[in-house]
Amino acid sequence: MEQSTLIRRGIGLRGVDPDKVPGTVKLIENHGQEVHEWKLPYRPGRHARILANGNLAYNGVHPDAPRLFPLWRKYRGGLMQQIILMGRLFLNIILTVVEGVEVEKGSSILGGISGAEAPNEQVYADCIKHVSVLGELLWSWKAIGHLDPKQFKLQPHYPREHWLLVNSVYPLKDRNILASLRSISAVVTISCELDDGSILTFDNGTFRHHESATYSRVIQVSREDKSVAAFGRIFEVTEKKDLVWEYINPDFADYSGLDANEIESYFDYPANALLRAYKHTPEQIPWPHPN
Repeated sequence: MEQSTLIRRGIGLRGVDPDKVPGTVKLIENHGQEVHEWKLPYRPGRHARILANGNLAYNGVHPDAPRLFPLWRKYRGGLMQQIILMGRLFLNIILTVVEGVEVEKGSSILGGISGAEAPNEQVYADCIKHVSVLGELLWSWKAIGHLDPKQFKLQPHYPREHWLLVNSVYPLKDRNILASLRSISAVVTISCELDDGSILTFDNGTFRHHESATYSRVIQVSREDKSVAAFGRIFEVTEKKDLVWEYINPDFADYSGLDANEIESYFDYPANALLRAYKHTPEQIPWPHPN
């Protein structure tokens, strides 16, 4: 396979799909062909994945959620569903929410864009919750109660309206929780008091320092000593650093017509951005190819 990204991409227009269908999730096979599509009633809350049981876990945007600040309209969720082929099934979930921080504590948070708090100088902080199918709170963790704002400073490019911005949580085998904190560029392990292994981390690179162009990478971090080994674009790399698979998202869209007028001017151009993608083997989800 050609190893140069520029040569593979070519020049000129590579493909545009002007249709915008809120709630669309696609399953793409190894040769780039679409093998299944889900059409759901709510636009994505930036997370969908296939579970070990073959069902689709989907985080949709709740239409009646409060409008806390402009970018909240971009990455919020509010509707957690597990979709089976013929309906919906609800199970226990781990989710993140935001809660308003007292003004005094909010002022102790360092960094970020000066004066860029939410209305009324409000700062929101993340809270991770484990909730049962009946809505019972099983466990919770509040960032403002466990992390020192002076140590976990906001990156200078981020508004002060949202501290930490937990964009992913993952339960570890030791029953602790791994969390990715976007606006402070950190990954933390949270103890739930309930085999240790290294952590494979996607380094977004949106605001990379001292570089002529941004780029993404994957790094492997040891949990013991923190040593590091190691654009709508999905790619697969072997341990020998050979690029063996690449897929460019052909679906372009913006936020017009999605009841998100606060951010339409921020993202007033069609884009094919992806937050994350997962790869599954045919043995894990055999139903797209029953024969």
